[in-house]
Amino acid sequence: MSVEILLPVGRMVSGSVYKGFPVLNQKTKMQELTRSGEPRVSFNIMVAILKGAEQHWNQTEWGAKVWAEGAASFPAHHARPDFFWKIYDGDQPWINDDGEAIIQPERKGCWVVRANRGWAPLVCNEKGETLTTEDAVVPGYFVQVVIGVQGNGSAQSPGIYINPEIVALMGYGEKVQTGQVDPKKFAFGGALPPGASATPVASFNPAPVAKPTPVVPNYAVLQPPAPPVVIAPPPAPPVTVGPQMTALAQASYEAYIGAGWTDEQLRANGLML
Repeated sequence: MSVEILLPVGRMVSGSVYKGFPVLNQKTKMQELTRSGEPRVSFNIMVAILKGAEQHWNQTEWGAKVWAEGAASFPAHHARPDFFWKIYDGDQPWINDDGEAIIQPERKGCWVVRANRGWAPLVCNEKGETLTTEDAVVPGYFVQVVIGVQGNGSAQSPGIYINPEIVALMGYGEKVQTGQVDPKKFAFGGALPPGASATPVASFNPAPVAKPTPVVPNYAVLQPPAPPVVIAPPPAPPVTVGPQMTALAQASYEAYIGAGWTDEQLRANGLML
């Protein structure tokens, strides 16, 4: 269980209480994932606390509490020089991401406490009222931080966790440009080359292009021609069918008539239908 410790008022010199930084795997350099599969991030801040007459940070009231927690968690390891206390001497060179040893002015004469965890801390004012304004606290402002301290449980890399629980805004200071080059240290100037102007140049507005007159189609021309009128030929005259002789007839109808037979005689004898 972590121990909650209220730090003295210090100056936040780096990090963010609003934006989480990606946590990269030391071997693959890829962003790690949480158990739920979400990208793992860390909210990191560093607070510079002015030194007093002490020779070591553990001789301060707040430092003694941090030291006691580390000693309780690792009785046989806390005195080792490679123990991860996450508290640094601001007068000693700081190794940046490029491996360069530098002294940062805002950390001189201070003990620098690094606090981080996987979710954002509570941000409030000195009355404990929550601050919801974006960027209410940025590097360069003066804050008072409540940290949660506990051992990290690793015998291979013994140290402590310092988690930022509450960050209270106590005062304003000059903002610290973290990760950026200060433009004020450069002497910008010089003659402008041809085509450059010290004042904004009016925008070029080309003359509007006249819209073409829409063509109205002649629908009479576009209509397909009417199909030709087909005049049906007159019906053929009915075919007159002559007398139908039966199978008993031995000659044609004309032959019987020529021989003196009449239609009645032919029907009566079954020679014609």
